Amino acid sequence: MPFINKYITLTIVSFCCVFYSCRKSKPTAIVYEGTKFIAHHAYLAPSDSLSLLNFYSNAFITHDGIEVDLQMSQDRTIWLFHDNTMPACGSINDECLITKTDAQIEALAKCQHDGYHYTKLEDVLAKMEKDNDGKLISLDIKTWFDSKCSVYGNNILAYYHNVAIAIVAIVKKHNLENRVMVESEISYLLGKIKRRSSIECYLSTFGDYKEGVRKALKFGYTGISFQYLYKEQIDKNDIEDLHQKGLKIQLWVVDGDSLINIAKGLQPDCIQTDN
Repeated sequence: MPFINKYITLTIVSFCCVFYSCRKSKPTAIVYEGTKFIAHHAYLAPSDSLSLLNFYSNAFITHDGIEVDLQMSQDRTIWLFHDNTMPACGSINDECLITKTDAQIEALAKCQHDGYHYTKLEDVLAKMEKDNDGKLISLDIKTWFDSKCSVYGNNILAYYHNVAIAIVAIVKKHNLENRVMVESEISYLLGKIKRRSSIECYLSTFGDYKEGVRKALKFGYTGISFQYLYKEQIDKNDIEDLHQKGLKIQLWVVDGDSLINIAKGLQPDCIQTDN
């Protein structure tokens, strides 16, 4: 009889554990605290102009934060770079940044002009840590490449893995986990970052708002990065509902005072703008 009672007790305990572990806790609603304005593509390189070299610094002054595009070199250094390929110069061919070493990237800049240079993410984060002014940075990780970028072949996941590890390491080095946001359409990449840090992760969406929200909830992301007025429109009710689900939203790219005022009225958490 004691054995039976023990068996029944264990069964009940096991059932309760399974039942409560499977229940989904109600998400904590996001309290809207105002819209942050993020300077879109807040860097220009290469350039010998001091004002352009420090463009991202100036953007920090006039905005709540900046957005930059990232790519990683063969030396696993994260550089600020958006374009599909780097420009040719002299004997240096038109190639992708991810196929080059740091020395080759620096040589390419110097080939174009002695004063030219490309910017490393390290330099920007070091400035943010030093300033300690609460400004934000959104890292848009480039994940599509020209056919010339064949260095990773069919193993592009290795690139995503290395980028995620490098970003987490450098952000933690500069104690900026609470001021850095990462946005990407690649769940594999976001998952790597989310599991290793408290960096806010946003799933990039290109018009499919509901699917973006569904995936963000499923994978536990901070929210979505939504291309505003691209394929569909959203309204204030949509964002209120999203906030109730515990998600945040960045809208991009919103330009012009009139459109910015309309977008701000929706009460998004961030607006990326070229203004």
